[in-house]
Amino acid sequence: MNLFDRIKSLCEEKDVSISRLEQETGLANGSIRKWSNAVPSGDRLAKVADYFNVTTDYLLGRDISATVAAHRTDGYGDDLPPEAQEELKNYIDYLKVKYKKKDNK
Repeated sequence: MNLFDRIKSLCEEKDVSISRLEQETGLANGSIRKWSNAVPSGDRLAKVADYFNVTTDYLLGRDISATVAAHRTDGYGDDLPPEAQEELKNYIDYLKVKYKKKDNK
């Protein structure tokens, strides 16, 4: 899943259009669609991450396998620092979107 696909999934989950996301984050109309072939600047990426309350690493698909390997969802990991717990939560949210889409196909 590339950056644009991940953002599109988040939009679907939150029932927000790409157009609305661009308006509410102050991005130019059509700019996010271009991200399927190019990585945006850090400040633009941060605006979208902040909007969805996820990390830029999550949007870029980084460290996902390490997160899953290190944690489970049954309370294991409660002793992790807050930022690690947030990363785990973000990944779980991503999985929910991913597998919800597969179930609907």
